[in-house]
Amino acid sequence: MPYKPLVSKIRVHNPNKKGSANANRNYVKYIATREGVSLETVNDINDVLNKDGMMEKVLREDVIHTGANNKEYLEYMARRPRSHGLFGNIDTEDLTEVSSRIDGLTKEGKVIYRGIISLGERDGEELGFRNAGAWNNYLKRVMPEIAQKLGISSYDHTWVAAFHAEESHPHVHYMLWDNQDRVKSPFIHKATQQSIRICLEEEMFDDAYERSVKLVYDEELKELNSIRNESRKQILNETENVMRETFAPGVEYEKIPQRVANEYLESIAQEAQELTLMLHGKGSMKYQYLPEDAKEQVQKIVDLVLQKPDIKDSMEKYMGGVKKTQQLKGWTRTRIQAVLEKEQRDIRKRIANKVLKEIRPVVLANEPQEEAERLREEMYIDTYLDRNLDESSIVNFEIKENFKIDSTEEFQGELKDVFQVNQTKGSQLEKEKEVCAEVVTDIENKEKFQYFIEWNIPYKMGMQLLYGEDGNFDKAFQVLEKEAIKGNVLAVFELGKIIDRELIEGFTKDEAVEFYDEARKAYEQIYENTDDNYKKQYSAYRIAKFFTLALGSIEEPDYETGRKWLEKAPDNKYAQYSLGKLYIDEKVYVSDKKDPAENREIGRRLFETSAAGNKGNPYAAYELGKIYERGVGVESNQIKSSEYYSKALGKFIEMSNDSTDDMLFYRIGKMYMDGLGTETDTEKGERYILKASKLGNTIATIQLATIYMGKEDSGFKEKAIQLLDDLVKKGEPLAQYKLGAIYANKENEEAGYYDLRKAVEYLEKSAGQGNEYAEYKLGAIYADRENEEAGYYDLRKAVEYLEKSAEKGNEYAEYKLGVIYANKENQKAGYYDLQKAVSYLEKSENRNNEYAQYKLGAIYANAENAAAGYHNLEKAVSYLEKSADQKNPFAQYKLGAIYANAENVAVGYYNLEKAVSYLEKAEKQNNEYAQYKLGVIYSDRNNTSQGYYNIGKSVEYLKKAAAQNNEYAQYRLGMIYLDKSFGRYDLREALRYLNLSAEQNNQFAQCRLGCMYYFGKEVSRDKELGAYWLQRSADQGNQFAQDILNGGCIGINFSYCLLKGVLTSLESINRQTDYANYENMRTQSRQAARERCLHQDQESPGE
Repeated sequence: MPYKPLVSKIRVHNPNKKGSANANRNYVKYIATREGVSLETVNDINDVLNKDGMMEKVLREDVIHTGANNKEYLEYMARRPRSHGLFGNIDTEDLTEVSSRIDGLTKEGKVIYRGIISLGERDGEELGFRNAGAWNNYLKRVMPEIAQKLGISSYDHTWVAAFHAEESHPHVHYMLWDNQDRVKSPFIHKATQQSIRICLEEEMFDDAYERSVKLVYDEELKELNSIRNESRKQILNETENVMRETFAPGVEYEKIPQRVANEYLESIAQEAQELTLMLHGKGSMKYQYLPEDAKEQVQKIVDLVLQKPDIKDSMEKYMGGVKKTQQLKGWTRTRIQAVLEKEQRDIRKRIANKVLKEIRPVVLANEPQEEAERLREEMYIDTYLDRNLDESSIVNFEIKENFKIDSTEEFQGELKDVFQVNQTKGSQLEKEKEVCAEVVTDIENKEKFQYFIEWNIPYKMGMQLLYGEDGNFDKAFQVLEKEAIKGNVLAVFELGKIIDRELIEGFTKDEAVEFYDEARKAYEQIYENTDDNYKKQYSAYRIAKFFTLALGSIEEPDYETGRKWLEKAPDNKYAQYSLGKLYIDEKVYVSDKKDPAENREIGRRLFETSAAGNKGNPYAAYELGKIYERGVGVESNQIKSSEYYSKALGKFIEMSNDSTDDMLFYRIGKMYMDGLGTETDTEKGERYILKASKLGNTIATIQLATIYMGKEDSGFKEKAIQLLDDLVKKGEPLAQYKLGAIYANKENEEAGYYDLRKAVEYLEKSAGQGNEYAEYKLGAIYADRENEEAGYYDLRKAVEYLEKSAEKGNEYAEYKLGVIYANKENQKAGYYDLQKAVSYLEKSENRNNEYAQYKLGAIYANAENAAAGYHNLEKAVSYLEKSADQKNPFAQYKLGAIYANAENVAVGYYNLEKAVSYLEKAEKQNNEYAQYKLGVIYSDRNNTSQGYYNIGKSVEYLKKAAAQNNEYAQYRLGMIYLDKSFGRYDLREALRYLNLSAEQNNQFAQCRLGCMYYFGKEVSRDKELGAYWLQRSADQGNQFAQDILNGGCIGINFSYCLLKGVLTSLESINRQTDYANYENMRTQSRQAARERCLHQDQESPGE
């Protein structure tokens, strides 16, 4: 019995009440630091306030409520004088970390209980509670009960404590909180306090009588455990004897095993082999989730293992031990029987799961892995980019390489916008021609005078002849020449352009340079002398174009000078557009920060100003359509994009009436081809592009060749090559690039236009003229391992070409360099460097390259990159979303795969609804991997509760992917048609799809077919055919197939692991049962234990 009562007090910091923490802090500091204080009579805070004259007037309420919180209390507990440090059921080594954690929980509103347990001096001495170890052991025993009485989880809680070695009253302070997210009241009833104190006292003080009862119980438990340990030992010994034997399924036995019948061993092997053919590696492989036929098969194996007589006897002894334990608890025979049945079911279920655990690696060896799919998917994406870059590059060439030509569109738009030339019809035009003739006659007699800008009738007539439907270049030149002599700078510029574009014969390029230079000087003169603000700004705009387009004697574009001139024309909508283009294309930067985002923002604003109103610039509207389509610096908005494209197209069509403007025709044609601002109409698009090509537009001719190459008719393909050949003869770098790209494309092999030697030859010519896309394409060719046999695989050369292209700001080259440096296979060659890879990809991503965004997402999503610091799902999803917003099907697929992965639930990225949404978007673009993934999701029974198990949909999606020759989809369809539980059993379809997949060298399909024929599963046994498929699978490294060829995949190694796993499971059950029985016995009514001890001679309790 105790010499003095045990003291237990529990207080709680109410997280919602201001000042409560402060009161607790002052209270605990006072009682813990005052020398000689005794706690026996301390019942509440008022006892402290009144003790030894500490009246309320001395220690006022405002003093009590100053500066206390859980974090400070924890640090006080651990660090006060005579404290023996912090301990608990969590790691308490770092006090700062623990205190921060408690501080955070308090701020979140978590109720944290503060308690103290104190002993008298003599009790502490005799019971050995003079060290932290004793208190630690004691708290480990009592904390579950304290937690339960406080209404928090008895198994999912946290506590920390500190022992204070006071001489007169050794005591411990502790803090306790629930780990589960439940709302708790900070109020503690007096009855709860008393109940906890009694519980603590009972555990602390154990008189001789109680100890004798415990001794009786311990002896009985010891005897019981002895019996059960002997049972387990026999199970282990006998099963080990079974495992010493060698056997293999599907082959003849050359030796009869000793001690165990051959039939017994063979039956285990055959049933295990049968089970491997029923299971799939995808999804959960727990017994409860298996289809019924697989469950039955597992139970057959369990029955076989437990049928061995000595193992069966050991199991009966084990169950006898369980029965004896329940009898000791005083339970009725009915209840004991129910417990025994439950134990029997539980043991069989655990053994079944152990069987599945051991067999899973064998099943996985014959199941496609995510990594294999991921690698193939990424290789496909890289190939896809190479094949489809041409369409993107044409658009980019149009802007970058041929900005000189493209930008003349602005001039024509501006002229038609101002003059409405196309509205000059019939007799009115004839009248203007007559007036023009009179004016020209007068001009010839005048002396040379100052330059001017005037959109007069002669100039309009010259433009009508140049760009009108019934245009005549020679006559246009004559009229404009006379107007130029007069001093009209508009006409001087047009003469330079006519000569530069070779629209008439008899002139040289040098003469075009002279006209351009004269026009620039004329505009500069007008800018300096005119008082007309419109003409002043217009002149500044036109001067800027000479510098940005490198016209005349300006050999290289001078974007900075061009910007300065454009800024002098703030109200000119064409200047606004041109300046916006410089910013968007990053030719110049808004500030010294050189921030692409800042450029995109300012560029977009300039486009919006330029495009505003009914007479807004259609080219600016077109650029805004692109910006909102791709989400460049803004959130992607397809509705806005379509509106801007539609506005631009309407204006372009209006401008094209009675026109021969080739660039305008090309622009309209491309919009119809791509469905921008209108429904896609390839026929109409082709007609406009053909018009532009006939007018000598290089870009249009290259685009026309691209269209012809896409047609089935070989005659069109020949025409395409001829068109490009004609341009190549003129030294046109774009045509050289395009021919090189055609000859580098393996898809043209059947048509006779695949020739790497020719491809490289054309591309080198184009690259020699500084063409960044030719440099990119050469880099892509030399980076492709498939070109090694042809002698065109060279990573060093690849990187050299790509770096040249990247230096020119080519986003595809930056992307490709990122892909190269991210590929581990390039490590030996010295080209694996994730830091470099991410750096290049980020540069490309800054230009809004959807493929770079995808690749960055794939890198950050790959857990293998964690060691290098590049695994971050949040970043991965962010990049992939950017790419997906641009309708990139691979990014949409990847996002779907991330959200479909249940392993991501802990980090908040498991969401089947989102997964299916993204995958469906990719599937609509005919992405085979998305179709395959959707098929996998809908075939997984684990998704039933979320509404995503639908075998009909699964088959539908898988068939779409299989139609695109996706080997994994073909394999999975074969497996579905083999699995009777899906209700789709069809052996003929199963064999058809498995053969399709196997013929594509899918090792898993080959292995499955091999097993079917080798063992005669579902088909007539044909060991020769089975061995053929197994060998093809084994040649690809499939260990499962190789094991069968070597004598069976379920041989001694597997069997040993399987039975060892079963025995381990039984041992685990024993240990868990021992612990559970001990806990139940320890927490049962002590009174019942006493009664059984006093009435040993009475019969065991019955019903």
